[in-house]
Amino acid sequence: MNQSDPKRATVASLVLFLAFLAYFFSAAHWVPSQFGIDGYVISDAVDYYAQERRIPIVDANDQEIQFTQIGTTRLLRPPLTYILSAAIVEATASTPLKKSVRYRMTSVILAALSVTALFATCFLLTKHLALSFIGALLLGLLPRFTILASTKNDDIGAITTVAVLLLAIVWWRQSYSKNAMLFLAAALGMVFISKYTAWLCFFGFTVMLLPEFRRFFDISPRYFLIAFFLCVIFGLWWPLWNMFHYGWFDPSALQHAAEIQRSITGSEANRRGYWSHGVSLIQLLQNHDGFLSRTLQSLVGSLWWLKANVVGAHLWFYFSLIVLGFCACLLGSIIKNRQRWFYAGILMLSVVVLTSFVHHNLLRDVQADGRYLLPILGPLIAGLLCALNQRFHTILHEKNNRTTLFGVRTALATVICLTVILYIFSMQSLLNAV
Repeated sequence: MNQSDPKRATVASLVLFLAFLAYFFSAAHWVPSQFGIDGYVISDAVDYYAQERRIPIVDANDQEIQFTQIGTTRLLRPPLTYILSAAIVEATASTPLKKSVRYRMTSVILAALSVTALFATCFLLTKHLALSFIGALLLGLLPRFTILASTKNDDIGAITTVAVLLLAIVWWRQSYSKNAMLFLAAALGMVFISKYTAWLCFFGFTVMLLPEFRRFFDISPRYFLIAFFLCVIFGLWWPLWNMFHYGWFDPSALQHAAEIQRSITGSEANRRGYWSHGVSLIQLLQNHDGFLSRTLQSLVGSLWWLKANVVGAHLWFYFSLIVLGFCACLLGSIIKNRQRWFYAGILMLSVVVLTSFVHHNLLRDVQADGRYLLPILGPLIAGLLCALNQRFHTILHEKNNRTTLFGVRTALATVICLTVILYIFSMQSLLNAV
């Protein structure tokens, strides 16, 4: 089979999307609600959008808005997943689907889109179908990703946006076509209505765009205007809305959210981190209270509030994968090669997200949950596979030598089987804990 055939890749992308869509849809029926977090506050926000059909101007005295005990509301968060969920819940009201499943459908669709976007990105970088398929499996068959794909949450929106934006940038850097530019503009717009983790990743993506920034000046004014409107329609409108209603220096609405939290609780918002308990940065990085180990475990799939854990081999498998991906991007950004911009961008977004995660836990709130790091897993997987393709390009793309072909296929099949087997055992372990 020709591993670099674009037509086969297009068909494979569609099949992969439908396959994961079906699987995540089935998972939405059997994954327990206890696997999710903050389900009730998410439902409140979705119900508000479904009933009111408008973006709220949030005030602490608004009786229509449900605030949590600590004075927060999801209505001040980027609204991508909430608006989509509200639309789907309303559209499926007359179907026989359970209400709990209807609330999960947005996660199902976005998760399948994330896996497909990662597959397409890997194929553009490697021109190898099997490697790209492995990249998609490594993300799609991660237990925590399956849980996010089948429960109510807004983390899946950030993961999808990062995956789509990575695809858009790679496509644009390889083709510089008008269609790629318009797709990039839409993907950039999605960042602004996705969870703030996607905002952090955007700073890393600028490293990929800046070296070729001059090419934006070659775009005709008409297409540049179309691209700008696409960016606004797909998400840039939300920070503009916040600036108009909450102040020109508050595009994220975080300052307004903090003010509401202070007015409701009478205390300073976001001051409950490890530092307030006398824990220093050095102690935190030395795995104080299991900070590092709990983060990795929860990233793979362990659920601390249920005392449900994935198998140990699965932790080591993904820990090795993350370390190899980080090292591959570090070396790729140092050594001169045609994909240097790609490695440097992934390295930058990984460092920004990891640093922000540690900063948040140290100074703001104790949340040693690896789901906040999942948006960088896809890019790291793509970086690792791209590096492997560059290093072993001749072997991976060999078409005539039977011995080489057998060795490559055996190695790829081993990785696929290992991914599937570890996934099955880990998911069984999690389900048995409930």
